[in-house]
Amino acid sequence: MKQAAKLVTSFAVLAVLISVAAAHGAGSEAALTKEDMASFTRSGSSSRATTLVPQAPRPTTPESLQLLPNGDFEQGQAVWTVFSLNAWEIIMDSGFPGGVLPYGGSWLAWLGGDDDEVSYIEQELTVPAEAFGLTYWHWIASFDECGFDFAWVKVDGVIIDQYDLCTAADTGTWVLHEVDIAAYAGQTVTLRIQVDTDDADNSNLFVDDVSFDILPIFGDGFESGDTSAWSSTTP
Repeated sequence: MKQAAKLVTSFAVLAVLISVAAAHGAGSEAALTKEDMASFTRSGSSSRATTLVPQAPRPTTPESLQLLPNGDFEQGQAVWTVFSLNAWEIIMDSGFPGGVLPYGGSWLAWLGGDDDEVSYIEQELTVPAEAFGLTYWHWIASFDECGFDFAWVKVDGVIIDQYDLCTAADTGTWVLHEVDIAAYAGQTVTLRIQVDTDDADNSNLFVDDVSFDILPIFGDGFESGDTSAWSSTTP
């Protein structure tokens, strides 16, 4: 029953996309490229670049966040290990679907976006001793029902966070997502952000600015010997 319902949804999405492409001009490939059409055939469902949404104003990043090595992806694929079961490009500086732009800079990571897809980014790193959270800006855009496509955050292969990628969870813009990582503070671990999709109705997870949330440290604990900012009185 789910497959039949999803097939109907896929045809409806395709009809909408074709009408959008027509509105941009009969010969235009800006809204729906030849590669997108090939993806319909290859995946049997919606293509990887079907998200047509407006770009909303970007929220402000909290000052407590400390970027991971190449956490903003501005060095391209450097530092990160990437994987796509269907051989899609993951860390990108162009070719984004309509309306989606990096949270900051020119690069982002695009996970999912195809049927029967497993894709991830991962790196080995040391979690700062004062880190209590792992954060990243994410943008969810899905054509699926909840309960079939998922995002995971894993540390050394252990799932520490999981959430649905589905229309009910669509963000429509960049949203800061935070995961408790305090149990790994001070340890060297392999961190992975992963997306798994099923066989119909694609889901997309865009990721940018992967960071640690750091506990604030009081700036002058007398260690420097400079007490000029302090005053004292005798009771």
